[in-house]
Amino acid sequence: MTERLSTDEYRQRRLAMMTETDFLRAVVTEAHRNGWRLHHQRPCRTKDGWASAIIGDKGFPDMCLVRGGKVMFWELKSEKGRVSEDQQRWIDQLGSVAMVLRPSDWPYIEKALR
Repeated sequence: MTERLSTDEYRQRRLAMMTETDFLRAVVTEAHRNGWRLHHQRPCRTKDGWASAIIGDKGFPDMCLVRGGKVMFWELKSEKGRVSEDQQRWIDQLGSVAMVLRPSDWPYIEKALR
């Protein structure tokens, strides 16, 4: 027998299973749909492990978004993803313009990007 879910239940289950990569793609799509410019630095794999072309302290937020003089720094995590100490330091230092977001925060994300 097939389990029947309400729209909200289905959405919550889908969000709970979302990977960080899928979440990132969804946020990028929504940001661009609403006229935001954004920056996300993807790490690359080298023969020595993971690397980035950026010089700076570890833990910088996943995404910087700007529109109309407003700036936001978002660290994106899956529902079970953990924030590292380095990431938390950045969030703390950036203050009110920075936050950690998860798929379950989607209603907030939609509102913030409008």
